[in-house]
Amino acid sequence: MFIILSLYQRYHNIIRHYKKWKSLHPDTWIEHSVNQSSLSDAIKAAASCFDHNGRKHPHQYRLQIQHLKQYEDSLLLHLNAIQNVQHFSQLIRIVENAKVKGIGELAIYDTAVRIGAYLNLFPDLIYLHAGARIGAQGILGKLDSDVLDKRALPEPFSLSDLTCYELEDILCIYKAIFNRRRK
Repeated sequence: MFIILSLYQRYHNIIRHYKKWKSLHPDTWIEHSVNQSSLSDAIKAAASCFDHNGRKHPHQYRLQIQHLKQYEDSLLLHLNAIQNVQHFSQLIRIVENAKVKGIGELAIYDTAVRIGAYLNLFPDLIYLHAGARIGAQGILGKLDSDVLDKRALPEPFSLSDLTCYELEDILCIYKAIFNRRRK
């Protein structure tokens, strides 16, 4: 017997699956950045893309160590500006302006999230890049912006207790499911 789930129920199931998965797989790269003793050390940890076990984040596997080191150096030149940010949107602009050859939009976002976590600053919008953009387009169709307000997503995403960072993660992780629905 086929059971046809409503779109609302399918989205609710994705949220439930994500929360369960996330509880079993914490982001050790963010934790590593947060656990640093100074902002400069947090910037180094965030830009290096390694966690406390010396594992490179899967998003940044292909990035060359020399580019990550150059990025780290560039970010440290902006230490004072980073120290004075009040909102995540300011932080991501600084992190983006510090980019060097070989550093793309996903590494910029991940680095900003790691530094932001150290500063206790989190995205209040969903930043769309790489897989997150594909997932969002699968749900909403063509998009004209690189950021998305949580309320633009359908229920239950828009009404959930998920943060914008977690919603970005969902859009990326489940992008194939969201795009299959549009075909």
